[in-house]
Amino acid sequence: MPLVAVALVTTPVLAARGADPRTEREEVQRQRAELAGQLDVLNADLAEITAALEAIGRNVDAQRARVEDAQRAAAQAEADAEAARAEEQAKQAEIDALQDQQEQLLVDSYIREGSTQSGMDVLSESDPTEAAERRALVDITGNRNEDVADLLQAAREDLADARARAEDAAQRAEEHHAEVARRLEELRASQDEQRELQTRVEERMDSVRLADDELALEEFGLSAEIAEAERKAAEEAAAAARAAGVDVSGSGSTVTVGGITVDASIAGQVEAMLNAARGDGLVLTGSGWRSNTRQIQLRTINGCPDVWTSSPSSCRVPTAIPGTSMHERGLAIDFDNCSYRSSACYLWLAGNASRYGFYNLPSEPWHWSINGN
Repeated sequence: MPLVAVALVTTPVLAARGADPRTEREEVQRQRAELAGQLDVLNADLAEITAALEAIGRNVDAQRARVEDAQRAAAQAEADAEAARAEEQAKQAEIDALQDQQEQLLVDSYIREGSTQSGMDVLSESDPTEAAERRALVDITGNRNEDVADLLQAAREDLADARARAEDAAQRAEEHHAEVARRLEELRASQDEQRELQTRVEERMDSVRLADDELALEEFGLSAEIAEAERKAAEEAAAAARAAGVDVSGSGSTVTVGGITVDASIAGQVEAMLNAARGDGLVLTGSGWRSNTRQIQLRTINGCPDVWTSSPSSCRVPTAIPGTSMHERGLAIDFDNCSYRSSACYLWLAGNASRYGFYNLPSEPWHWSINGN
């Protein structure tokens, strides 16, 4: 059975510290995604190896049963051979006895024939009856000698047949046992190779998991660093907004401008910004105000570990804690088609939004608010 190929595992290289933490985190996340892919391949390899081992194990069990059957057959063949040898010895003894009997009959026949011949001449002239009796005795002795010769020939044939059957049975049993034992050794060798391969895959999986653990710690540290930077940036933006006389609490009244619902206090600047973008050939669309209930739903949808306590950066998609989002106040807009800093939407906003009192949250190219929070 062919061995399963083992996926190669590359060791991740942690991002060099001192670079932009977001760039570092993106690199760490890329490496973790790569490790996840390698782990998937290794899991598939391990599943294939396990299936191969199970199949080999079943073959080994079946072959072991065949070996036991072959051993029993060999033992029976040896018993048959032993019985045949005993039969051979008995036949040999019978042959020896028949040979002795034949030799004795030949001697008796020779003696009788010689003495009878010398007396026959006399008896033939003096007593014809007694001569006839002696001739009959000679004939009987000759017939008995022929019978013994026939029995001797039959015994020799039986002996040859018994010996041939015994040798054939023993040889076939030995050959079958050797073949079955050879196949069992092949299966055991294949089993050992698959187990060694399984061990190597498991070791590589452990290596991947260890590397991912290290990267997870790195990502956690970078996320904390980014969250702290965002907090400071938001505080600075809020302070700047307050210094400029901008109200970051909102009026509590919402209006819809260009399809975007915002707090009434910023409706004018939003309308002016949308018109300016349209004048430059860009139509800005997006979403502004959202309810507290919707914020809670988004925290759940976006995979935040805890709806109420986890930092926004811990979510799959950064999402503010309910009650702290500028969207709940109607003072922030998530613009459509603005997921990348290379997009036309982002490039226009980066060059113009501040003139209308909107600032970007650095971690989210699409998110713009009156204080950058």
